[in-house]
Amino acid sequence: MSIEIDFRARAVAHAPLVALVGQRVALSAAPQGADLPLVVYGVQHSVERTLDGTIAEELGTIDAECWAETSAAAEAVADALVLAVEHSEAASACWLIARAPDLDAETGLHVTTVRLVWSV
Repeated sequence: MSIEIDFRARAVAHAPLVALVGQRVALSAAPQGADLPLVVYGVQHSVERTLDGTIAEELGTIDAECWAETSAAAEAVADALVLAVEHSEAASACWLIARAPDLDAETGLHVTTVRLVWSV
């Protein structure tokens, strides 16, 4: 499995998040006119190497945007998403490294972006 697939699988398996967004957890972009709230995420891959060049660990930095009509709703989605991926029983580890709420001036929608590191 890939980090992208595993991340989404954890997210949509978490009942509190599903109660808020249903299956609206999308890689890279959401369909135009999609219902809110929703999550859009992207992954940047990197590797940690030992001194001899052996790959010690694969990492994914995940930026997940939690979109909603209100700030409170965007924050609630972000809370549920972090719980879904940080507290799973899966073999890979995931932890929150940054969080930022914002208002998109063009659309008037609220977004809370969470940055997570996923270790394989």
